[in-house]
Amino acid sequence: MSFVFIGLFIVILVAVLLLALMKDDKDKTEKTTEYPYSKQPSLLTPAELSFQHSLKLAVDGQYDISSKVRLADIVTVKQTKSKSEWQKAFNKIQSKHVDFVLTDTKTADILCAIELDDSSHEKPARRLRDDFLDNVLRVARVPLIRFTVEQSYQSQLIAEKIKNAIHPEFAIQFSSDVVMDDIKILINPDR
Repeated sequence: MSFVFIGLFIVILVAVLLLALMKDDKDKTEKTTEYPYSKQPSLLTPAELSFQHSLKLAVDGQYDISSKVRLADIVTVKQTKSKSEWQKAFNKIQSKHVDFVLTDTKTADILCAIELDDSSHEKPARRLRDDFLDNVLRVARVPLIRFTVEQSYQSQLIAEKIKNAIHPEFAIQFSSDVVMDDIKILINPDR
């Protein structure tokens, strides 16, 4: 009789374990369909990664580098006449991003945005997006530097473009025709 109880106990135990495993599989299947996501292989494309290495050399620790920054984290929508007008303006920036942003290492102030343009930027729809981005950042007074995708990058050239964007007052090109007395610089005229 005790063998019967032990046998029955084992059969019930196996049945309970099988049901638990089946429920686990069902839960996993439901979670997979509820959350249909997987990890991207990399945050940056190979071209962006190559550029980022040159960018790190160019800034030499002077600035912090952030990548894939949402436009809505760089600029904000000013107060508008109506909530729907504000929402419409916000919707235009919420899903766009720039490739890189340089910020002050101590204050995190946004210094400039950087876009890496590949051949897709030649398409008409992409040009419209680029024009919109250019205008938004211009109005918000965030310098934007565009670089064309290359096989390799010169860190010195990148550093020079960054310096000219962040400190335009130093970007004057002197020639033999320019007399120093003729140069007048108005720094931050709108502030």
